[in-house]
Amino acid sequence: MKTRILGIIVAVGIFFGLQMIMPFPYGLIFGIVITTVVIYYVFRKTYTDENSLISHRRSDPKTTKEKEQNKEAFRILKKKYLEEKISKEEYDEMKKEFKDLEDEN
Repeated sequence: MKTRILGIIVAVGIFFGLQMIMPFPYGLIFGIVITTVVIYYVFRKTYTDENSLISHRRSDPKTTKEKEQNKEAFRILKKKYLEEKISKEEYDEMKKEFKDLEDEN
């Protein structure tokens, strides 16, 4: 959330900076375009779905760090199931993804 706010503040700063530097039509056009791109980029990079394992796990772990991230993602999955945030069917389906990964490696 803090990153999004910071991104918006930077984008608005760029917008007003371009307004002061460039003549009227160009400053407005470039300001709007660059502000939109910055805000889109920040929101795209900071978006994570709470229940998405893709945001936590690597599909093809190569390093020890990536394997540890997968173990942590599986631990989070178990925790969500125990806290009854996800159903048994969802848990089994997501658990199967982890088992498939282990079989491939």
